[in-house]
Amino acid sequence: MFALNNPPHAELGKGPAFNAVVYALDLLFPLIDFGQEKAFQPTAGSQWVPTAW
Repeated sequence: MFALNNPPHAELGKGPAFNAVVYALDLLFPLIDFGQEKAFQPTAGSQWVPTAW
């Protein structure tokens, strides 16, 4: 999902480069912080995907 539709940065010009695999791992394993979840903010239709898991 996120490999096709990259979410925008939470803060413009800040944070790491987007990596769909690492972003998915960051959402699946809440005890390990890869820094992707906090750096990007999903919008519109893709916003419900992380909360549906």
